[in-house]
Amino acid sequence: MNSGNSNIGILTNTVFSGSSGSAGGDLSGTYPNPTIATAATPTVAAITVTGTATVGALAAATGAAGVVGTATINGTTGVTVNTTAVTASSIILVSYNTPKGGVSGIISAPVASISAGVHFVIKSTDAGDTTSTVNWFIVN
Repeated sequence: MNSGNSNIGILTNTVFSGSSGSAGGDLSGTYPNPTIATAATPTVAAITVTGTATVGALAAATGAAGVVGTATINGTTGVTVNTTAVTASSIILVSYNTPKGGVSGIISAPVASISAGVHFVIKSTDAGDTTSTVNWFIVN
């Protein structure tokens, strides 16, 4: 049946098993069922989604190198938000968290207010908008 080729054999009752042993790199645990390590930091150049994407949890840095936070605005004077995460090309999204009573102004973080690696400024068009808290989020 092997037509004279002695390199061909027949396997019967053979069981193949997966890899075993400790996982490494961005994986932890053991094979065949490793998990993604807690400290793993995946890098992705771009993600394209067709349809609906669901993210279980989004972790974003806060504090001195924060990309997300809240601030109390100071009317048209503006409030400075210190963060080393801001760059000259950052997109800064702002929204009201707790607006003052009545009509509030339009809030923004103009590109001209960015000092890369240092801070940006959030302003309102309403000079009386001095007690509203706003949310901010930096997209780099």
